[in-house]
Amino acid sequence: MFAVAVAMLVANADVDRLEVGPLRVEISRPAREIGVDDPLVIDVTVQHPLNIAVEPPTLRTGQMLDSALVTQVQIDGPDAIDGSFGKIQVQNWRLIFEPTKVGTLTFPKLKTRYQEKGESITPAEIPLPSFEVKPGKIAVGPNDKLRLPPPLPVKDQADFAWWLKVVGGAALAVCLIALAVNALKAKSPNDEARSAIESEAGTPRQAISQICDAVRSYLQKSHGITAAQLTTPELLADDELLSPLPTEKRAALSELLPLSDMLRFPRPEPTSDDLERCRRIALRIVAESPRG
Repeated sequence: MFAVAVAMLVANADVDRLEVGPLRVEISRPAREIGVDDPLVIDVTVQHPLNIAVEPPTLRTGQMLDSALVTQVQIDGPDAIDGSFGKIQVQNWRLIFEPTKVGTLTFPKLKTRYQEKGESITPAEIPLPSFEVKPGKIAVGPNDKLRLPPPLPVKDQADFAWWLKVVGGAALAVCLIALAVNALKAKSPNDEARSAIESEAGTPRQAISQICDAVRSYLQKSHGITAAQLTTPELLADDELLSPLPTEKRAALSELLPLSDMLRFPRPEPTSDDLERCRRIALRIVAESPRG
């Protein structure tokens, strides 16, 4: 049975985030429009729990995918890093292609396999983005010559300099005003965390992950608590580390961490009830403490 890819929140125009079974995948790519003379570089970053092994993609140099030639496949990792609530493994696959014709370039899905400890091997497919290939070269390389416009006459230079000072001064004033307004409207760590928790989206697994990230950020900013290298029992038993946390928040954290531990494993899949319970607990943790 193939793992199914689920689209997640896109952080910006050049990064696609997916979930393929227990794998979290980030695809960094250039703009959707490229030149036929431009090299096409796609970086695929895969995150997964320590108990899962992932095979590199079955791509070879010289292979044709649609109308693009594979010129390089570079595999880095896997390496263990500290995640939000424990260690995970990360590996990066750099794929470099050479477009061979103008038109739409539609890649097939990238094939890989993963195996959870004690389980059978599972085939997986990672969708790659498509591109519109234009004639010539769009990206400016380090060896390309920059063509500068002809110099302005002396009188025009003086007029231009005067207008540049006026426009620059006005822009600076607007920026200073905007900074002042933002400073006045700056949210507290409690408000930031509450907004992030209440705006979670996606599947229960994705939403719980977003909520846990918001709580982790709140604990760091508001109480100076960082515990990426500790297991849940170690963290809850560390009285010195949790000393800045009021008793009621510490009790809520002991309820939240077992829910966050579910994200380390592909099964069981979190339910909507788990999500709602996680949201209620997280809001208790980030609530403003009463002032006595």
